[in-house]
Amino acid sequence: MKKKYIVFVLIVIFLAIRAWVVYVSFSYPYSGINLLKNKSNEYVINQFDMAKAASVFGLQLGDIVLKVNGNEVDEYSYVQKWRTLDRFESLLIERNGQRITVVAPKHTYFANSLLNLSYLGEILSFAMALLLYKKLRSYSARFLSLVFLNAGIVFMSLGVSIRGDLLGKVFINAGVMLVPVLFLHFLIIMLHEKANLTLPRGFLKYLYFPIILSTLLLFICINMKNIAYLVNYYTSLATMLYFILGLILNLLLLSYIYFIHRNKKTYASTLIKIVWLALFTSFLPLALLSFFPKFFYGYEWVNSSITGWAVLFLPITFAYLITTKQLYDIDTIFRRILLTLLISIVPSGFIVGVISFYLPRENLINNVGTLFFLILIVISFVLYSLEYITTKLERVIFPRKNQLKNALKKISKNMESISNMRELKEIILVDIVQTLHVFGGAIVFQYPHEIESITEGKINLATMESSLSNCELDSDESDYSVFPINQHEEYKSFLVMTRNKTNTHLNLEEKQWLGLIVSYLAVSLENLYLIRKLNLKLHELAAQIPNEQAAQEFVWFRKIMFELQEKERVRIAMDLHDTTMQDLYFLKLKMEAFMKEHIILEAGERKLASIYDYIEIINSNLRQSCFELYPHLLQEIGLIDTIRQVIEQEEIGLPFKLQFITKGAIKIEESSLEAKRHMFRIFQELLNNAKKHSKATSVKLELTFRQDYFYFIYEDDGIGFEEGRVSAKEISSSGNGIEQLKSRAIYLNGRFELETELGKGVRMQIILPKEGLIA
Repeated sequence: MKKKYIVFVLIVIFLAIRAWVVYVSFSYPYSGINLLKNKSNEYVINQFDMAKAASVFGLQLGDIVLKVNGNEVDEYSYVQKWRTLDRFESLLIERNGQRITVVAPKHTYFANSLLNLSYLGEILSFAMALLLYKKLRSYSARFLSLVFLNAGIVFMSLGVSIRGDLLGKVFINAGVMLVPVLFLHFLIIMLHEKANLTLPRGFLKYLYFPIILSTLLLFICINMKNIAYLVNYYTSLATMLYFILGLILNLLLLSYIYFIHRNKKTYASTLIKIVWLALFTSFLPLALLSFFPKFFYGYEWVNSSITGWAVLFLPITFAYLITTKQLYDIDTIFRRILLTLLISIVPSGFIVGVISFYLPRENLINNVGTLFFLILIVISFVLYSLEYITTKLERVIFPRKNQLKNALKKISKNMESISNMRELKEIILVDIVQTLHVFGGAIVFQYPHEIESITEGKINLATMESSLSNCELDSDESDYSVFPINQHEEYKSFLVMTRNKTNTHLNLEEKQWLGLIVSYLAVSLENLYLIRKLNLKLHELAAQIPNEQAAQEFVWFRKIMFELQEKERVRIAMDLHDTTMQDLYFLKLKMEAFMKEHIILEAGERKLASIYDYIEIINSNLRQSCFELYPHLLQEIGLIDTIRQVIEQEEIGLPFKLQFITKGAIKIEESSLEAKRHMFRIFQELLNNAKKHSKATSVKLELTFRQDYFYFIYEDDGIGFEEGRVSAKEISSSGNGIEQLKSRAIYLNGRFELETELGKGVRMQIILPKEGLIA
């Protein structure tokens, strides 16, 4: 909570500073007229930052400025502090012995390439900082975001600094000095994380100290009239010198590390070489052609408004490193941003072209350039955010799509607990019929000599089965839509839907949705069919076992059955992973490639995006099904943590409060993997029975080890049942309920105890001897 409050305060402060920058930039024109105090203590115009200023104001180099706004020139604050003429209304000058009054035109604005650079640099830097901070969690990535944040503040302050604003001057001086130091700090952290190179960091605090001192000195002394100019002048020189020395230090460090790794051809050497070249190319022109001569000769060899453009090469290089996965793995996001910018160029150009006819001819090129850049950013932001906005407003914009997606999530989740045909109807078929608003639906099994159907709603069973036998379904004249599910030599299965209640056929979107449902049903029905066959064989054998004591003689059989179950689960999980999930993965890649390579209408793009979302949902649910079939985490994190992870995933959708207690965890985890697998299956069966039958508000599961015995205790406050009158088969229907628990307990030389009454909940206790669990 405290961290969120601090972040909120910082954001508010930043927005307030940005608002001040906007106010100053648009309220006060920038003239760029520089003065020099000669030996006679006269203020002489010695430089125009922009050539147009001379013609607009009617000024010349060498003009002596006598008064500003009717007052003595040395009383004007901008002359005192910065030796510049800005925000003035009138001047009294002397030229060739004549005194001339100059009145500044209203709303005078001079476009400057340095200011255009500041807008572009600010947006790029802040975008990089936000992207790195939000998408990555490593320490070096967070520090790199700080580097770009500082660069963005420098670019943001540029426009108000040249207008003589105190806040802008402070930010510019501190920010420029911070750039090489922060970058050096980032390099040390990044090389440690990415290349396992440990470099000393203790000296960094001594590099930050001069920056703090210089900033405080400028902030305190800038309003002292007698020394303000000298403080600003020498602070500016110190800033440039510090920047040059910091840049040299960065280059020397990178050169030293590259020299060590140059022959190893490692990841570190490649990364260092690219960063070195980017740093050299970005800052050397500004340092060598502008800051260096300004410091030693008092003037720039090449105007910083030109050399400053090279600074943008650094974020572009990092964009390349990110995109090519040589720095941080956020290439997908960055590629998406670049593609969005490219797409936005055409509409931005069209809009600016139309607006340019209504712009004044003066400074047309600069105004059009600035306007194009701003519109490009706005359109790119809208396009990039479009998916997020439509997702958040999907319920309003695409209500039917949202309804189908939510129904798909619910149905796919419910499929996890299906173990018999009755549940297939009650859990799945009912939801499908209600979601599509059809008269009725059916899941049909067609065997060589008979047809078995599970129906819901109003559907003529005899007519449907007759049409299915004669292959008359799914024609334009038919009242039914049929979707094949499975086709085997032993049986075929179909999902059949009637018309909508509006007496119309299902539309394309609904058919696509049903196609996804069918892909789920294909796996579930195949499992149900295999379970059915197995149950028939088990019941035949169970009929030959008169009592539990006699059942001990069939331990070998139970062992075989449990081993076969586990092998079948592993087989199905591996098949799903190696076939269906891989096919879904390549299908997603093909869809992405198709959407990038072809121009698709908006409606078609929405449908493809919808299909893509459904594929992602299928993939996620299949991954969960594979885990339930083959709980690989047992070997990786142990039994107790695996159970807790399952509970965390399940408890959101559970109709009751679930409490899980463990005692003797060390002894439990010391048991063999086979023993853990048996106990995990017991947990799964108890949880599934609770979800299906208990109707409880509270369920408690306890796993304990004491005195060489494992105790699995289950308690709920549900509806219970009459123990003497309700058989295990009736409770579980599929034969995989209490009978399965009892069978597993017997196989492991344990005991199964059941206590229940109608309306008083259920208590089950499974006691397993340590030596009885198979190693």
